[in-house]
Amino acid sequence: MDTTQLIEAITQCNRDVSNGVPGAKEKQERSHISSQPIDLDIFKTLKAADGASTSILDLAKPRNATPDLVRRIVAFLASVDIIFETGVDAYCATRISNALTTPGILGGAIYGHDIMSRSMWEIPSYLSKRSYQNPSNPVDAPLQDALNTKQHFFPYVSANPLLVKSFADFMGVYREGKEHWTIFYPLRERLQHVPDSSSGAIALVDVGGGLGHDLAAVLSQHPALSGKLVVQDRKEVIDSIDPAKLDAGIQRETHDFFTPQPRKARLFYLHSVLHDWDDENCVKILQNVAKGMDVDSRIAINDLLVPDRGSSRSLTSMDLGMMALGSAAERTESQWRQLVETAGLRVTEVFRPFDPSSECVVEVALPL
Repeated sequence: MDTTQLIEAITQCNRDVSNGVPGAKEKQERSHISSQPIDLDIFKTLKAADGASTSILDLAKPRNATPDLVRRIVAFLASVDIIFETGVDAYCATRISNALTTPGILGGAIYGHDIMSRSMWEIPSYLSKRSYQNPSNPVDAPLQDALNTKQHFFPYVSANPLLVKSFADFMGVYREGKEHWTIFYPLRERLQHVPDSSSGAIALVDVGGGLGHDLAAVLSQHPALSGKLVVQDRKEVIDSIDPAKLDAGIQRETHDFFTPQPRKARLFYLHSVLHDWDDENCVKILQNVAKGMDVDSRIAINDLLVPDRGSSRSLTSMDLGMMALGSAAERTESQWRQLVETAGLRVTEVFRPFDPSSECVVEVALPL
């Protein structure tokens, strides 16, 4: 089983919640996988045994849980091949359960259980209460009903350090198994005339770039790029970055993309940013990024592209997920073009991956 297959297996339970409104049975099962074993440190305990069998009594110790409760939970986990049953009341880890102890997958499980699945589960009730109108208010989405809050998704997450870390870690593995944007986008060509970093010139700014995973991938594939690389995000995200885990060539910077872009750069990169927001807020984001552009600058919007017909389950159900979280949406090419034009900018080209399930790049420039 390679990395891509492993990511596929261990995220299936949570990804399916993100990718559509599941049935009651599936929802219940995925909640068990996401929440209870993590809270009880079952996966950590099994991993620490290093392949040896672990008894129900030992699995119950970390949280002083009753063995009868743990027995019921691990029986379910074994039935869906998350862990392996070695004997009566004895279990051992699998590659899947071990992966569920790693930050990215663990973060996805926590985010999937605490935020996404609850918001998706609220959709039928939410739509019924609002006479089946298409959601358009980012602070009146299924999430607000599900979590009993008036806050948007991001402020809600920002108030909880565990969710901040979980979401950031999850986004770090979100791209696993997908076609990297630099494979089909001419990055070197766009940055070829940027002076080297000693001049202070900035080549690439990752706007809303989380922990810097995308820029780290760019550096690994293009180590000789000229100019500085900057990752920008909210303060709580930037503060959570471990400097030892981020390449020294990447500069960290706190920035709210609803305020004017303070940097001048050749390329501004937005990965899975605009699909989190309704059209009105996307226009504001683009207009603020444009403050840092000149005639040679470009914005690379790296997001999903929904075909006009024959869309896949993953794309259309991800669209429902964005609706649930913030009255947002995945977009067709015509919708992307209209959005960019409304912001007073222009689309120069749409770069498509070989794999249609991966994100495209909508390249944007200042008007002629």
